[in-house]
Amino acid sequence: MSITHNFNVTGGDTDSIAFNKADGSPFSEEEQQSLIDEINSLMPNMIEYESDGYFEKMIVIKAKNYIMKCADSGEITLKGSSIRDSKKEPALREMMDEFITDLLDTDGQNITEIYHKYTKEAMNIEDMSRWVTKKSVTKAVLSPTRTNEQKVMDAIQHREPREGDKFLLYSAIDGQKPDVKKVPKIDECYYCPLNKDITPKLVDNRVLKCLDEWDGNEDKIHYVKRVHSTLKILETILDIDSFIKYANKSNSKLLEELVSE
Repeated sequence: MSITHNFNVTGGDTDSIAFNKADGSPFSEEEQQSLIDEINSLMPNMIEYESDGYFEKMIVIKAKNYIMKCADSGEITLKGSSIRDSKKEPALREMMDEFITDLLDTDGQNITEIYHKYTKEAMNIEDMSRWVTKKSVTKAVLSPTRTNEQKVMDAIQHREPREGDKFLLYSAIDGQKPDVKKVPKIDECYYCPLNKDITPKLVDNRVLKCLDEWDGNEDKIHYVKRVHSTLKILETILDIDSFIKYANKSNSKLLEELVSE
């Protein structure tokens, strides 16, 4: 015999399901227990569901990434790597917490204001410890073969690092360097007037540095990008195209105006 409840399924994956009543009315404790018993009666032997909680609100970011507010205690539960990333810079974890609180309390009415607040901080950092990432020294870092690992090693090699050591690093601008991407290859032939200057263009030398080396030389645009990329985690529930990408050169004037507010 099939049983139909006409519930709305709000989330689910291989080992869980979340649902609510079509009219939005609450479940009593008796109903909750009855539903668990009913679900388990339909399961094969050795498979048993248990309640993970009863939540007032649930926001599904993507598969296995949820924000849930407990109906009884008001406690907020986060599930999923994209919204619980402990490797993210402290300021950006704080920003994500503010996004989540606003989504739960006001349906996201203040998201733009929060986004602007952290974009402005990224352009005028006063406490660099809020914008660092913790890097662990691995064998790959000690013998780098990829660009990211090489950048970490370049930042810490003067500290005589050992495997397992951890360092707080930030993105910095260390002078300028030739733009090697635009240097003509030796085996290619170019038509070039005699008086044309083919000296490679200089670009910012973007590196990593240890926190205690900070002297106001952080890569501001890098952190403006990081603010936007963190916001983009919520792209499945927000209209991301309505938020200005302030790190784009075409939006430099808008960024200047935002910072001066």
